[in-house]
Amino acid sequence: MAFSIHDYHLEVVNHRLILLHLVLQYDSEKKEGDFNVYDRIMINQQRGDLLVFVRSLFRQAKNEDVRFYLLSENLDDKIDLVLNKIKKQNWKPNPIDYDNY
Repeated sequence: MAFSIHDYHLEVVNHRLILLHLVLQYDSEKKEGDFNVYDRIMINQQRGDLLVFVRSLFRQAKNEDVRFYLLSENLDDKIDLVLNKIKKQNWKPNPIDYDNY
């Protein structure tokens, strides 16, 4: 499902951040090559812009620093396919051991 400019509300943005992090984790851990390097850059670009948006809501960033970086429809479709794989496989990311990180 495509993420649009109308989705820039705190709850929706937080949910989008979680989903983008999850698909990147899946792609890294499963090594199935769902995303190429440029896809990963664009996903991380949107993640960064969403984080600036959240910071602006709490006055930790200037409103003029907020950009509404949207992904292509093709990349949004790839993200949806990976999310469907995650759901079908009931995949969970490997836990991170922060004590030994």
